[in-house]
Amino acid sequence: DCIVMASVLDHCDDVQELNLNNCCVGAEGIRRLVPVLHKFKVLRLRGNNLSDEGVKLLSAALGRPDCQIQTLDLGSNHISHTDFQQLTMALTNNTSLIQLYLNKNQVGDAGVRYLCEALNSFGCRIQTLELCENLIRSYSVEKLYYVLSKNRSLTNLNLNNNKLGELGIKLLTAALNQQICSIQTLQLEGNGITDTYTEELAVIPLRNTSMTRVNLANNLLTDRSVLHLQTLIQRHTYLQEIGLQRNKFSPDGGLYLQSLSDLRPGLRVDVYSTIMSKGLGTSA
Repeated sequence: DCIVMASVLDHCDDVQELNLNNCCVGAEGIRRLVPVLHKFKVLRLRGNNLSDEGVKLLSAALGRPDCQIQTLDLGSNHISHTDFQQLTMALTNNTSLIQLYLNKNQVGDAGVRYLCEALNSFGCRIQTLELCENLIRSYSVEKLYYVLSKNRSLTNLNLNNNKLGELGIKLLTAALNQQICSIQTLQLEGNGITDTYTEELAVIPLRNTSMTRVNLANNLLTDRSVLHLQTLIQRHTYLQEIGLQRNKFSPDGGLYLQSLSDLRPGLRVDVYSTIMSKGLGTSA
């Protein structure tokens, strides 16, 4: 019972993580827990169907001046852009949150616009943002472009399994071109990316030296991309890992790309492996 739990947790100052993933908490459970939620550094609420009312209550906890939440997982909660507006208003004034997981919701383009307002706020410290499977299309990437061109805190961005399209990819590439861009891990799996994208990515000027991991798995890349990807890997010597599984390479093209792992110590070019290192896989 959430009432009993809230009463117990109210007297436990040493507990730093509350994991309620897939516990059917719902809006009523959040209402009963909201007096203590701000105390935890890690709050996991994935798969709880929070609804508009639950997100509104949670937003109140995030907006508290004494909020300590650093990691918040709200994946698979059917959060729509209307729910999201409340959440991002709280994020605008929150200075504790570092990791935000919103995978498998319905944030959409309107939700991304709200989120970008929060990311542009002065006190925002979010470093990891996961938006996998959120119905995001190219229209909202323009807003993300301006965030990535100015925001110094965001280092890990997951846009797996959305619908960014060629325009969205072009805008992301332009953002990566900015010297101020701090992205280290970029995940673009399952976005219908074609060979045109790798050509543009390969010629990004060397002003940006932050990006070390790129996930381009499950796209539409063919052997036409092999030389562009080789150029990318050779020019950007700071790149440590690139995921290329489940694309359209021929056996020879795939083997050649895999062999590029031998170019330098610590480099991993993943064409056939289904297990990726931490930071490139989609969070569950």
